Amino acid sequence: MAQSKARASALDKAHQAAESRFASGKGGTTLEDVLNAAVEAEQAQSEIKYPYRLLADDSTPEKLADLLEQQGGAITVISSEGGVFDMMAGRYDKSANVDIYLKGHSADPITVDRIGRPPNHIPSPHLSMLLTVQPDVLRGLMGNSAFRGRGLCGRYLYAMCRSKVGHREITPPPVPDNVAAIYRATIRRMLADQDSGTITLSPEADQVRRQYQSYTEHRLGPDGDLYTMRDWGGKSVGIALRIAALLHIADCDAPTATPIPADVMARATSILECLTAHAKAAYGLMGGDQTQAEARYLWRRIQAHGGQEITKTDLIQLTRGHYQKTEDMEPAITTLEEMNYIRRVRKSQGRGRPKEIILVNPLTI
Repeated sequence: MAQSKARASALDKAHQAAESRFASGKGGTTLEDVLNAAVEAEQAQSEIKYPYRLLADDSTPEKLADLLEQQGGAITVISSEGGVFDMMAGRYDKSANVDIYLKGHSADPITVDRIGRPPNHIPSPHLSMLLTVQPDVLRGLMGNSAFRGRGLCGRYLYAMCRSKVGHREITPPPVPDNVAAIYRATIRRMLADQDSGTITLSPEADQVRRQYQSYTEHRLGPDGDLYTMRDWGGKSVGIALRIAALLHIADCDAPTATPIPADVMARATSILECLTAHAKAAYGLMGGDQTQAEARYLWRRIQAHGGQEITKTDLIQLTRGHYQKTEDMEPAITTLEEMNYIRRVRKSQGRGRPKEIILVNPLTI
């Protein structure tokens, strides 16, 4: 690693020296010499080796993008504190930056170009996050319009643990050695496995998936128990498929050669049902019910307006005193949009920048 960095640094300086000699007309340096030096420096830069990392913790979004690129697109953020949410909200630059977390969850390509720092290009990012935070960290989290409005809260799995303080066992037995050994061997095998390809569902497993998806879709409707958390519920079947794939990898030595069986898909849906109960508790703690209340309030204001089109400026006037700025109403607008009450479009205003217009669903008038 030290040699690769030293080589890149030396070739970069050689490139700069060649440019200076060519510009001054001294030393007989030709343009071809400069171009060759540039190619060598660029090649050496791309071949810099970095320490192998599985985990990160207190990282800014910009540094996390660097780590993802250096580690081939995959890393895990593990933290016992809530500082990562401060980073997302903009601890240093005062503006929310959640793109790296959104795209890292869904494996969307990440391309970052900023003045003053090298660019990042990660074709297929895989960002895992494990945060064991106090409940107070979650409380009111949905009040941040960037978190709920951009769908960040809907991408996590939640486990709301009941406190055992006052009822703890003073000297609990350790994890049995055989359990620890089996767990360690399974994780090492999964990490070291060189199998590659696509994991598929068997026809029977896909039938389980279809049944569960139909059941979930009904729950997302106005009378369903997931109606107030549609951002999370809308992703739940995809989460079940991820869980099924992980269970299959743990069970099977050649997971891409053998389709996921029905019983594994059923196990995954059972796990997700447990996680759904925890997500409901987490959403209540984070203010999900408050977001619904805000959406109902905003909808009443839109109905009072009476038109089929309305701007955010109009909404601020209609809700004067309730919202201080347009960003404060973003979670409510997003909720109404998810429910198909409204739709946002951009309309050109002459030579100026297009203005965002909110269209009211005519079926609701």
